[in-house]
Amino acid sequence: MKDLLADFRTFLDVERNVSEHTRVAYLTDIEEFNEFLQSGDRISADTTLLDVNTDTMRAYLAYLHSRKLKKVSINRKIS
Repeated sequence: MKDLLADFRTFLDVERNVSEHTRVAYLTDIEEFNEFLQSGDRISADTTLLDVNTDTMRAYLAYLHSRKLKKVSINRKIS
């Protein structure tokens, strides 16, 4: 997981040249998604980022909607 995050951080900095605020937001979103995967509340607790499929994303979207997040926040989190 740490290698994937480091690679993504490099991608954001080098390829996308995003602002610090955007980089922090994206990395926080990924960490929150990983916590969702590890929680085991809605899916298997041993699911990793590499195991994500359509059902996982549907469960995550349902979770985000249940938190009453704004549409723009949900869109950023799944981007």
